[in-house]
Amino acid sequence: MSRPEWPRRHYFVGLKKAVFFEALFPLFVLVFVFTYYLWGWRPALMHCLYGLTASVLLMEVLFLRYPKVPFTCTFVPGKAKVHVYWLPYVIGFLISASFTMLGTAQGAGLGRGCVWI
Repeated sequence: MSRPEWPRRHYFVGLKKAVFFEALFPLFVLVFVFTYYLWGWRPALMHCLYGLTASVLLMEVLFLRYPKVPFTCTFVPGKAKVHVYWLPYVIGFLISASFTMLGTAQGAGLGRGCVWI
């Protein structure tokens, strides 16, 4: 007998809301406070909105094909095969960090004074 699919969708909706309201939103409120002090309100707001949007999009992509509800399944050591995929992970991180920095700098009007990764 198979489990119905609809409760799992509700768990993931709740998980995404929890990640947003418990981690992402408070983080970007703190980032706004610090960047407001450094740059003023408009660049700080643009920086935080861009970062929050990029973070939510990344969260959606990461949970797109996630088969299990986190913290409800047993962990099997060695199953992730990180030693095989470390190079694409590092390259993907560097590319995404570079494009995120470029978009933040352009959106906040800080293009000249930023350091490229």
